[in-house]
Amino acid sequence: MDTTYFLRLTATLLQKRDYAAAGIFWICALIAVRYRYNTALSIFPLLYLFFHIRFRRLAWPLLVISAIVMVAV
Repeated sequence: MDTTYFLRLTATLLQKRDYAAAGIFWICALIAVRYRYNTALSIFPLLYLFFHIRFRRLAWPLLVISAIVMVAV
């Protein structure tokens, strides 16, 4: 599989608001980043949208924390 499949799946999972979709979103995002390291730069807009949809006030701090975790992985 290619990283584009995982990125497309993460983009479509942004529309769903249940916890299972959120878990699959994170799994697909981590698989995409682990598959190709330069995907980490293209996943940041999706992460911001994920945090903005779920947690409106905490979007930027959570994005910074997730960026640090993704770089550490």
